[in-house]
Amino acid sequence: MPLLSSRYSVFTPASGGEIPNQGPSDKVTADVLADDIRALIEDLAIKETRRVRESRR
Repeated sequence: MPLLSSRYSVFTPASGGEIPNQGPSDKVTADVLADDIRALIEDLAIKETRRVRESRR
């Protein structure tokens, strides 16, 4: 994301339910992750977003 962060504010949330060194939680679904991201955007009063997926392969 370095190329984007020079021009945009970038945040990369952890994959839903993943706590470093503990792995994913069985209770986190795509809907829960989407709700968390939506709530963050609302709390930060972000007016416009772009979604980009980064591949780490």
